Amino acid sequence: MKPMHKITLLLLLLLTGVTAWAEKVDLKTYTETAKNAKVVVVHAGATWCAPCMKMLPEWHAFEGNYKGKVTLVHINADQHDTPEYKKYGPMIEKEEGIPLTFWLDSNGKVLGKVLGTLDQKALASKTDDALSKAK
Repeated sequence: MKPMHKITLLLLLLLTGVTAWAEKVDLKTYTETAKNAKVVVVHAGATWCAPCMKMLPEWHAFEGNYKGKVTLVHINADQHDTPEYKKYGPMIEKEEGIPLTFWLDSNGKVLGKVLGTLDQKALASKTDDALSKAK
């Protein structure tokens, strides 16, 4: 992709209100949901991160297919004051960058993690693997 196209795409995403990294999860609701979920999928990224923004449409497509099957958590790696960051920040900070996706069982055990971009197919495959391990 040409540099000008990348800039145009980024501006378009920002102007159309792409705020997935800034979404907040109600901690009480999340805690109740996580207790009932076999798998929690945590994804950390940031709006300034080009690979994170490239992965965003893939995440949204994946999210639509897995909502209700697993607990999904978005974390903005720059917003350290959120309940999600306070819960998962130490795990994120141990890694060398973003985008970062990891899968946890209901007890918080890491079932898998990927540092880097994933497409919808890879997200689904890793999530299915995590669900089979969490049984």
